[in-house]
Amino acid sequence: ITFDFNTNFTDILTIDLDRKSYEKKIVTKPKIAYSSKTSSNSFIHDDFIYQVKANDDEFHFTIKTLNNELLKSWVTNKNQTISYMADGIKQFDGDQNKSKSLETTGTFIKKFNNLHCGVSVYTHNTNKLITIGSVSAQQQKSNFGMFFGFIGALVDIYLYNPSINNLDAYANRRTVHFNSILNNNFDTIQVHYGDLAIDKINNFIHHNHKQMGSINLSIKNNTHYLGYYSKNAKKYKWESFKD
Repeated sequence: ITFDFNTNFTDILTIDLDRKSYEKKIVTKPKIAYSSKTSSNSFIHDDFIYQVKANDDEFHFTIKTLNNELLKSWVTNKNQTISYMADGIKQFDGDQNKSKSLETTGTFIKKFNNLHCGVSVYTHNTNKLITIGSVSAQQQKSNFGMFFGFIGALVDIYLYNPSINNLDAYANRRTVHFNSILNNNFDTIQVHYGDLAIDKINNFIHHNHKQMGSINLSIKNNTHYLGYYSKNAKKYKWESFKD
């Protein structure tokens, strides 16, 4: 479990259910000049911690071991281009079909600080697919949950509640994000990926949710199975999706 209440470090709490014990660690975040607005967050994946932090003028992204050993770091000021970005910065305003591109890092940093920031990591083959961005509070009541990016939804879907409430990445929220792809050495690579399974599921539900009920999501042998009651066919159906 990670806690990022403090912008200077991440608290990591490891719980051993067998021994009924816990261990606490602290992983420091990048030092950054004082600013009236500083935001940060982190994500643990495969025993590495990915941390993001920004003030009004610059953006930091670091990768460390859980023992606080620095493996890779990037610093980008508001006038520079984010060198490890795989594609452009995207903003969605309440709908996955309503998007626009942000032209500057400065604009991204401003929105990153004004919304709820985060980072998520997903392994595909041997590469790390990373989404960095921020999401607003829900703007109005919706049947869908909050996520950003083509992998950001994985966290809640897999760990918390695998239901329809978590499968729309954009409904009634403003989201801003960009993607990055790193190899095993944490070097930036340019690889084109088609839609991942979670993208396909999200798109399927977005276009069919009015005719769907009793949704269930399960994963077996790298295949995602989406179960739902079809109101049109009046029977329960299963769809399979792969990366």
